[in-house]
Amino acid sequence: MNHLVTLCVLWMTMLWNPPVQGGISSSLTNTVCQRRDSGCTCTTDISGGLSVTCTSRGYLEFPLDLPSQASTITLSDYHIYNITRSDFLGATNLKELHIMNCKIQMISTFALDHLRQLQTINLQRNKLSFVGKNTFYHMVQLKKIDLSMNNISYIEGDAFYSLHNLLELNLSGNPLQCNCEMQRFKDWSYIRRQQVALLDARCANKNNLSLFDVKDFGSCKYPSLFRNHTCYQCSGTLSHNDCEEQFCSANEACFSQIDFVNNKVFINKGCTVDRDCAHREKQNVNTCYNSAGSRNCYFCCLDNKCNGKSLGRRTKEVHFYIPITMSELSYPYQSQFYNDSVLGSLANMQHHVLANFYEGNCSFSANDVTVQHAGPPEFTIYFKAICTTFKEYKRTDIKYALEKYLKNLSTNAGFRSPILKVDIYYRDFCEAEDTTNYPRQGVWPATKYGEVAQVYCTDNILVRRMCSESEGWAPPPLCTVTQPQTTTTLAPTTTTASLEELSTRTVDDNSADEIAEQLYIQTEKAPEFTDIDINMTVSLLEKLENLQSTFSADNREKNIVGVMSHIMNVQETEFSQAEKKFQSASRLLGSIQKLSTSTSLTNGDFKQVEPNIGIMAASTSKTNYNGIVLASLAHPSSELDETNLVLTKDGTIPARSASWIHLPRQLMSELPSSSSPSRVTLAAFKNDKMFRAIRSTSKPDPDDDDDDEIILRSESNSVILSAQIPNVKVDNLDTPIEMRFQQNIKVKNEITDSSTAENATCGYFIEVGPNKGHWSSEGCKVKVHKPGEYTECHCDHLTNFALLMDVYSVGGDISEANKMALTYLSYLGCGISLIGLVLTLITYFMFRKLRSHNPAKILINLCIAIAATDLIFLAGQQEYTLKNEIGCKIVAASLHFFLLSAMCWMLVEAYYMYIALIRVFNSHISLFILKSVAVGWGIPLIIVAITLGVNTTNNYGNQKGGICWLNPIPFYAAFLAPVAIIMIINFIVFAMVLRQLLGAATKNLNKTDSTKTSSRLRGAVTLVIMLGLTWVFAILAIDGGAPVFQYLFTIFNSLQGLFIFVFHCLLKTDAQKAWKRACCAGDKDKDTKTSKGYSSNEQENMSKSTASFSDINTDIKHREKSANGVSSKSRAKDFPSYSGSSI
Repeated sequence: MNHLVTLCVLWMTMLWNPPVQGGISSSLTNTVCQRRDSGCTCTTDISGGLSVTCTSRGYLEFPLDLPSQASTITLSDYHIYNITRSDFLGATNLKELHIMNCKIQMISTFALDHLRQLQTINLQRNKLSFVGKNTFYHMVQLKKIDLSMNNISYIEGDAFYSLHNLLELNLSGNPLQCNCEMQRFKDWSYIRRQQVALLDARCANKNNLSLFDVKDFGSCKYPSLFRNHTCYQCSGTLSHNDCEEQFCSANEACFSQIDFVNNKVFINKGCTVDRDCAHREKQNVNTCYNSAGSRNCYFCCLDNKCNGKSLGRRTKEVHFYIPITMSELSYPYQSQFYNDSVLGSLANMQHHVLANFYEGNCSFSANDVTVQHAGPPEFTIYFKAICTTFKEYKRTDIKYALEKYLKNLSTNAGFRSPILKVDIYYRDFCEAEDTTNYPRQGVWPATKYGEVAQVYCTDNILVRRMCSESEGWAPPPLCTVTQPQTTTTLAPTTTTASLEELSTRTVDDNSADEIAEQLYIQTEKAPEFTDIDINMTVSLLEKLENLQSTFSADNREKNIVGVMSHIMNVQETEFSQAEKKFQSASRLLGSIQKLSTSTSLTNGDFKQVEPNIGIMAASTSKTNYNGIVLASLAHPSSELDETNLVLTKDGTIPARSASWIHLPRQLMSELPSSSSPSRVTLAAFKNDKMFRAIRSTSKPDPDDDDDDEIILRSESNSVILSAQIPNVKVDNLDTPIEMRFQQNIKVKNEITDSSTAENATCGYFIEVGPNKGHWSSEGCKVKVHKPGEYTECHCDHLTNFALLMDVYSVGGDISEANKMALTYLSYLGCGISLIGLVLTLITYFMFRKLRSHNPAKILINLCIAIAATDLIFLAGQQEYTLKNEIGCKIVAASLHFFLLSAMCWMLVEAYYMYIALIRVFNSHISLFILKSVAVGWGIPLIIVAITLGVNTTNNYGNQKGGICWLNPIPFYAAFLAPVAIIMIINFIVFAMVLRQLLGAATKNLNKTDSTKTSSRLRGAVTLVIMLGLTWVFAILAIDGGAPVFQYLFTIFNSLQGLFIFVFHCLLKTDAQKAWKRACCAGDKDKDTKTSKGYSSNEQENMSKSTASFSDINTDIKHREKSANGVSSKSRAKDFPSYSGSSI
């Protein structure tokens, strides 16, 4: 990551933005399912998956907010030309996709291969004309394809070869042209005839004959699916580049096997038979796409040399440029001994240093490590190294690990000379090249994209050569124009010419002030600048900032900020082009950061304000900090100046502030203890032109498995304020950072003809590298929004109990008001519940007779499990654990264990109710409590141990919404599945017991109707609590009703301990009498009776207010006597707690 810029800003989605073709939303509360005008309906299918059906109202694009949780999506009657990868990017749960009558003419290459769960795709009644080998690329789970009623005339012979689980292919109603490729396709269908049902494939150019009846396909060089071809071959190599060519026979396919073991990639390639391909590639669904641990991927193809590095699209290459500076050698430059030292260092780098690098999840082959250049300063060798890794690994993480590894090497680490310095860069440069056809031989040095290299082609002629990302090196210039190294001529005839001349000057301490002043003058013409002018300006800024003297030269810094402000006046199209070609906007943002973080504060705080930008740096420390406020007193449309941009260091917000950002006094106390901040850097931008340039050219992230990125269409609606503490990550604050933004842009609503700023969102800009940046709102919320006036924002972090059972992953997406309410309810409920459970346990441990029977022992274990859960939630789900990876995993695993244990003890309770109240014969179980302990504590222990063992504890961690808990897939497998099974069993027992209660109550004639009704109602409520049936609210938390059921889930389950205390202590007659006996020792006669009060003989002495369920045992006895002839007395002895008030 080159830069992470937290630029807090108010932004809004503009109503006039150009439409984006399709999109997937990760939210479940802000999708087509909630929009009334979406034309979509959302339902739950038989299997419990989310099904979304949308019908167009003349729209030219798919909905932008289809829910990512959907398992089935049906889209009909849209007018779409092309299906692109971004249309369904993020739909990771999608199993069925139906796109019908949408006029689709083509499917982009690799548009669907990321839908790895997809089993059915229905594209009937469109206008497709072609199906290629990359249309359904290695979609291993795809079983059914319906392409009926299209205009398909051409199908590549191996278009469906990589679909080894395909069962049905419908081609009816298509004008197929039976040519040589169709003959190969026919051969494929014959090979797969026992598996794939091919429906109604007919040849329009053969009198509509069935494909299988056509004999003449013309003169075809390759009439069969397989043909003679060349494949790459290698075994156990670390790079695709190590493989060699191999000729394969006509019945063989090319294969690539990619293994990831011990943090390294190993590659095998060659030729194999089709049967092996079909068998091995089917395993990819289980072995290839897991995000951590060992992986094994296997892919086959049929084209000549098709098993290159891109086959399967699972790996990528990361190019690094690694200059290593060592102590200067005693040998002359380029002497034999000098060159031998270079070769020896290369061998050491290839076979020792990088071969032993295991931390970065990538592999360096010896052949991919080369020397680009060797020479001064000291003895510096410029290595080029290519590592091969899986696409899911970020190159920023690899670079960090490699940099840490190289800088921790021993002094010499096997090199010929002691190491002095190690640097590492991405391959964002043009490689060094020898100069050719020049009288003076030399080397074009490795040069970063967007910069200009200079060499002497003769003793007095300096030539320059541009390096750009799009073109690489420009053609070498002719050695005819004399370009002296320095010049004093600064009278340009054109802007570009003057900047060219200025850029040829050597930037050093003697010339820097003059160059900065001249650059300030030249950039006053910025509105006329081309992309080349912008790039040369930014390059000169970087050269000026490479001088340490710049950061203590006031006039030079003033001119630099002025140049930055001038650049903001360039044409937006030129700015975007400059970013696309040279990363000029990204580099300018880096220069702004560097100035604020490096400027000297010896003479006080730094503040320099120009019309488009203000840059500030304030000295501070943890002990000398009272809060900082950066405030703009002017309307967002006004230019910035020294008077309207105010910085205060006492935390006070100036009066009449239009926009401000407040860093609270508590900020320093919440920073990591290891940090030692010395300054706070701040900046203000009049507009977001620079950020739009970065976003407008955002490219696919090379670190992502997906090749396209959906860029949020949003624009700044205010001045942009930035605040940072250099080298300190600031997040998850208890005390929020407060912001207020006066709105600028007003968007006209075409329906109401009114002008308002809509869809206000607080956000910050993340710049993650050249051509890569976007606005984000994660961790920030809108506190107050008055359209057309101002918006106030907070950035903080909250947690709520409902996330523990967040089945549909909506916890991180609920509104901030609901999130805060659920948080308070969670902590309050858990606290009350914990108190109730402690009192219950004290009661049962104090009075032996209360705990002398099995149901009481079950209750005690259940209380311990729930109390531990509440305690862990209250103490463990805090910021200090969220910030600690190991601590967070410990909390998550402990919570997992005790929650499962509580559910298992509820299952034991359900079983005991069943044998006590439903079964009549063979109801005695030996060693019942010991077996119950094995279920209640043993099963959860086994599940948690397996979860910890699989994936090396990475199944636990900090989850969306800010909670230490299970990752999504382990959550479903190791928690939701057992909980669902227990709930189903408990519901069945609940129905059976309730039926028994209701049946017995009808025969209890000595009770009044109101008493019976109250007793039965209380019995039902107790059953629901004891069996944990309120957990069903988590399953019901879907669609628009999610917040309602989350509230119900949070209230009932966080208060479960309180309910247990009420029903098993406060309303339990035996517990009341035990406490009375303990508190009032004089009531001995009365107590003597209650000491035997576990039999049904005592029921008549209970008061109606505490009888609870005294009639249950009596009613059941009557049923048992008449039905079974079994003595209810003896039954009450075996199961004493179900008489009296014990249920």
